[in-house]
Amino acid sequence: MTFTLYLSRVYLFSVAAAALALGALAELLELLENGNAVIARYGNASDLVRYALLLAPAIGASVIPIACLTGAMITFAGLARHNETTVIRSSGVTLYWIVSRLAPAALLIGLLYFTLRFVIAPHSEIRAYEWVNPPETASGADAEPRQDYWIGSTKVIISFASADEEGRLLQDATIFERDAMGHLLRHTTAEHGRYQEGVWVFDGARSLALLAPGTHPAHADSFALTDGPSPTDIRAAMIPGARARLSPPGLADAMVWAGRNSPAFLMTNLFDAMAAPFAPLVMLLAAAPLALGTSRYPSQGRYVGMALGTGFGYLLIGGICRAFGEAGILPAALAIFGPLAIFLIAGVSIIAYLEG
Repeated sequence: MTFTLYLSRVYLFSVAAAALALGALAELLELLENGNAVIARYGNASDLVRYALLLAPAIGASVIPIACLTGAMITFAGLARHNETTVIRSSGVTLYWIVSRLAPAALLIGLLYFTLRFVIAPHSEIRAYEWVNPPETASGADAEPRQDYWIGSTKVIISFASADEEGRLLQDATIFERDAMGHLLRHTTAEHGRYQEGVWVFDGARSLALLAPGTHPAHADSFALTDGPSPTDIRAAMIPGARARLSPPGLADAMVWAGRNSPAFLMTNLFDAMAAPFAPLVMLLAAAPLALGTSRYPSQGRYVGMALGTGFGYLLIGGICRAFGEAGILPAALAIFGPLAIFLIAGVSIIAYLEG
């Protein structure tokens, strides 16, 4: 138990140090790129700090896998350099045992990775994007052409020309209501839409019901949509490539609200969230061979090559397969869990081979 606590403390400290170093570098590069836009718009250093804090969850999520690999390599290399692994193995303990004692710490980091990437970052990224990309206010001859944004679920599709920064006010909205088979039931246009107490109310509405042939458009003062998208979903629909969220979609029978994302993209994102907690475990297995060296015969070059090849191989192959899954070329489950299973097996197999 004492050794497990010692090993876990060293591992967690090494991962945290690597994450801080990599995250600080990524933050610095991001601020060098967009900091001038923030200062030019707001003019206060405190706003630059706020922008950096909004970036922190997304940047932290992006560096955690590499930090886990780096921290695990530092941990195992330190054990080998001080001959601690040799002493432990001389008592009959295998490398499997050492890795199993670090697995709970790796899974704990995996839960943090999941929380940052799929719970916090999607919302903070929206605010950070708006921080440097304010809504266009041009009008008249200088105004840009209208650009419709789309967001929908199983039964309702909404198009709108623009929205405010809070995602609670829509301009020039069109609502398409469908039945369970996807047939259009009603087409409604409205000048304005506002979100209040969980309900979308559209003013200046003009509806066309398609329940029977020969129906005519009708005017109404307002039109209420009780189960519509949240303001966060509205903001995300206006951001190119916005990360899909795991929050409730709105409609009870809807799979998800989506801006410009396909069903394949959303399913891949869902499975990616399920697999995220296991990414640090892959990195832990990848770095484990470094523990087999000694202070006299470290064999660091070969073991470092194995660790880097396995760790970065997982990130590369996983990223390619995820792109194929989002594009619908591969089934979403295979695109995410395939690389995860392969590299977990590869890590265990490398340890088995080195253990003889």
